[in-house]
Amino acid sequence: MATLPVVLGHDVTATAVVESLRPGTIVVIQGPPGVGKSWLAKGIGGSWEERGGSAIVAEGHLLQSDVDFFPLNLALAPLSSNWRAVGADLIRTSEAGERMAGTGGLITSMIQALVQLRPARQRARKLFLGKEEQSILFDLERIAEDKPLLLIADNLHWWDEASLGLLGRMQDPRLGEAFRFLAELHVIAIQTVSPYQEVAHKAAHDALLTSGMTEEIDVSRPPKGTFAEVLSALGAPPARARVAAEDLYALTGGHLALAARCAKLLEIEEPQSLLAARGREHFRRRLLTDRVSALGGIGGSTALTVLQIAAVLGLRFRRADLVCAFEGEASVVSRALRDCRDEELIELSEDVGRFAHDLFRAHFLEAGDLDMPSVHESIAECLRLLRPAEYLLRCEHARRAEREREAGALGVHAALQRQRDGLPWKDLPEYALAAIENQGLRQTVEAFEAALNHLDGYRFTSCRETLDGLPRNLPRSLNAEADAIRATCLLATRSEDDREAAETLLRRWNGYETEEPELGTRLMHLRLYALTLIVDKTPGRELEGQIRQALADRADYDRSAEDAIYTLDRCSGSLFEPDHSLTRVREAAEHFGPSPGLSVIRRPVEYYRCLVNVGAKLVTNAAYTEALGEYAKLDRLIAEYTPNTFPRVDYPLTTALLAEYRIDAVSASEAVERQREIGAQHGVPGDPFYQGNAEAVFLALAGSSAEALEIFDRLEGELSERARPAPSMLYLIRANRCATGYVCGDGSAKAEWDALGDLVTQIPYLIRRYLIARHQLLGEVMARGEASSAIEFDECLVRTPRFGRFWDQLGRGFRMPEVEWWR
Repeated sequence: MATLPVVLGHDVTATAVVESLRPGTIVVIQGPPGVGKSWLAKGIGGSWEERGGSAIVAEGHLLQSDVDFFPLNLALAPLSSNWRAVGADLIRTSEAGERMAGTGGLITSMIQALVQLRPARQRARKLFLGKEEQSILFDLERIAEDKPLLLIADNLHWWDEASLGLLGRMQDPRLGEAFRFLAELHVIAIQTVSPYQEVAHKAAHDALLTSGMTEEIDVSRPPKGTFAEVLSALGAPPARARVAAEDLYALTGGHLALAARCAKLLEIEEPQSLLAARGREHFRRRLLTDRVSALGGIGGSTALTVLQIAAVLGLRFRRADLVCAFEGEASVVSRALRDCRDEELIELSEDVGRFAHDLFRAHFLEAGDLDMPSVHESIAECLRLLRPAEYLLRCEHARRAEREREAGALGVHAALQRQRDGLPWKDLPEYALAAIENQGLRQTVEAFEAALNHLDGYRFTSCRETLDGLPRNLPRSLNAEADAIRATCLLATRSEDDREAAETLLRRWNGYETEEPELGTRLMHLRLYALTLIVDKTPGRELEGQIRQALADRADYDRSAEDAIYTLDRCSGSLFEPDHSLTRVREAAEHFGPSPGLSVIRRPVEYYRCLVNVGAKLVTNAAYTEALGEYAKLDRLIAEYTPNTFPRVDYPLTTALLAEYRIDAVSASEAVERQREIGAQHGVPGDPFYQGNAEAVFLALAGSSAEALEIFDRLEGELSERARPAPSMLYLIRANRCATGYVCGDGSAKAEWDALGDLVTQIPYLIRRYLIARHQLLGEVMARGEASSAIEFDECLVRTPRFGRFWDQLGRGFRMPEVEWWR
């Protein structure tokens, strides 16, 4: 008896597909629904994996066709190992099997050639594509496991615009030069043609398929005359298949998913029961709904309810989402899913389920008795708790639940999320833009956009004035967003009055993480930063513990929550001693850093911040040479990406220069010139203090005290314009100016130094006790008239034994801070 691939002609088609596969080319398998397109592509994928490659499936879905990156994010998964057997069967029965996959076959030779070419490839500078795109590339490379990658783009006709655009960019050879695994990427796309399905985003879809090399391979329905062979190949007894073939072809339309269910039933019953149906719709109800309704155990009605909710979630669905939306016992859902799996209606893994065909999903979407808006309402509520940062998906379900005001607010949150990621909010999907417009929130989005632009430009007053112009009747969550931006402004001004105002503002939102977990956690992070700027660390440590607990509750199923826990580790220097914090910061750098064998860093900007903090912590610990090793990693990271990818590059460059000076790798005069270059290329006009302080200190150490005093005076003048300047920065500038005056012979320096004694006790950092001791000891040096040159004064305390290894950095006569990211 002929096997199914031979009956369908898939053996010949598979050879044509493989012959067309090459990097930069999208091979499109297309045809009507139910002709085995996905089966064929996944069978080839199974053979690809069997011979040393990796295969990944990215699946579009009708109900999520407007959700950015849905196929490459929520619907991205490695090819199941079960498909290797299918691939072996496909190859074994193919006349061209040896040509496809034998010792010298196309797939085998292709994979071997790709591996051999690797060492010759050069890497170009990387473009930071955005947080979502970067995460997708990371997942693709991770799943590929350093093997040539075959991406199966299933249901391409339902892909969203963002995914189509990224798939197109992945074909660009320049991106392959930057990310090695993309140079080995092969793509098979699967789409159902009109009139059976319409393309969801025609312009983006057509742009993808016309922008590069495309090979189209058509797959047709099996002819009516071969349907008995199809049923037999699917397992039906040949005699029963011959009796039922003509009528079943009329009832199924030749759809292979339905034919497979018919063949299964023909194994256990006579054809007459199947052929008694009155038309196609009645036939499908008998074949699908009635079979599920007749399930024992938990009962057919429960299984139908579970399938209907799963159908709303999508062709592929997360079990946690389904359990939440079902609003019943998890064990009941699990039992229903197992029963449906046994009926071959769905496929199951530990975390994810998938309908065996979209025809089944579409059928069960309408088969249950649930009210659709109510289902979407339940799903929207579940997403709020389980994946709160997915504002676009939440907006879509709120819209379908007829909660228009909530949908509009979620659309604004999605717009702000894009803005924070450096992407234009006007590129949101049409449904999100419509939700915003319908609630009259477009001007609100534009005001938020302007405020964030002012914030990025350090125009804090303009930012707050813009926010003050927002409407007074905004939804509560948008008022929370506005206060988050206000607090960020207030915390960045280096004014103690503003810091206290920010803390008061944020205190109003205590507990908001139970309403909006993602936004509430961001507000908690801001309040934590405000608390790190006070002397008493107990409130900050208590709040950090609360944040960690809130995040830990979601970390198992929400990667953003796990990331946020490591961000707390990255910021730990604000609350914990330098040696303890160094351990935590290193753990954060390992989490966000490159994985062995991978060229893609999932969150390069967060990794950059971690490396900045590791280097700064090592300088605090007087491990200067080791710190320079971390800064060398930073230099390589910055050089790998296009300019302006990373913020405040002046921070690490300034601290790295300090480490070089500490080990005598540069002189003070050379450091002055280097520091000026850093300021000219990377300085921020609204925040000149750290860079300006370092330049002035190096000038004093190089013997140019008069010029140093001019810079200190200018910096203090800028600080004095703020209401109650932050004690740490005020002390830094005034103490260094006073030290410079002392080595110049200024007789009033000692009195000025003594006047700073109260100010140093107000510094909120954990190194405060070292700075207080330093201040007292340097005052005694001044009183004795010792160490009258800049170099002598700078080094006069560092050999004091009782303060440990921190003292070589913290006990200097001139203070140059180790700048970290604490937000």
